[in-house]
Amino acid sequence: MGLVDAAALMYHMGHGPEEGAVRRFMLTAALAAVVGIAQASPAIALSVVEVAAAAGAKDTKQAKDAQPSKETKVRFSTVMINNKEVLRLGETKDLHADERAAEAQKRLNMVLVPNPGEKFKPVKATDVTVEAVDGATVLRLRNQNVAQVTPEDAKLANMSIDDLAQKWAEQLRTSLKDIKVAQGGKLPSNLITVAKGEMTMPAGGGAGGTPKTQEKKDKHESKDK
Repeated sequence: MGLVDAAALMYHMGHGPEEGAVRRFMLTAALAAVVGIAQASPAIALSVVEVAAAAGAKDTKQAKDAQPSKETKVRFSTVMINNKEVLRLGETKDLHADERAAEAQKRLNMVLVPNPGEKFKPVKATDVTVEAVDGATVLRLRNQNVAQVTPEDAKLANMSIDDLAQKWAEQLRTSLKDIKVAQGGKLPSNLITVAKGEMTMPAGGGAGGTPKTQEKKDKHESKDK
C-alpha cells in the first residue's frame, strides 16, 4: 500500500458509512500500512497522517459551508410622528412594508391635517383605540383605520398581536401629545415621516424570534403633500 492509498484509507475510515467489524478491519489495515511505511521512512509515515488530517479538515469545512443559513434579513418600515416611532410594519404576503407604511401615513394625514381654513384639533387619548375589524386587530384614530397589526408585525416586535396593538396605541398617543402647532393652526410639513430598515432574525420565522442585529434605518422620507 502506497502513501496515497494509506492516506485515503485513513480518511475514508473516519467519514465512510461502515460500522462495526468492517470499520475495525479498515482501521487495522490503515495502521498496518502506516507502520510498514514508518519502518521504511518515518517522514513518509508522518506525511500519510498529515494528508489524511488535511483531507478530513477540508471535508468538514465544505460540509459546514453547505449548511443553510440560520438567519434571514427581514425588511420593515417605520412610521414616525415628530420623529417618534409609532408603527413598525413588516412585509406581508400581499404588501411590501413601504406600501403599508405609505398607506398608514396617508390615513394619519387624513385625520390630523386640517382642511384649508381649519385649525388643527388636538387629539385626546380616547381618540386612539384598538378594535377588531372583520376579524383583524386594527389601530384606529378618530374612527379612521390607521393600520392592521399582522403576524409579521408581531414577529418583528417579539410580541403577541394584542400586546403590540396596545404598544402602537400608546406610542401614537405619546407622539400626538407632543405636537407643536404653528401660528394659524398649521402643522409642520414633516410631521409624519417614514423610514425603511432591516434586521437579522432567526430563519424559519417562528414567532418570538429575537433580532440579532440592530436595525438599519434610511433617512426620513416624508410623503406629506
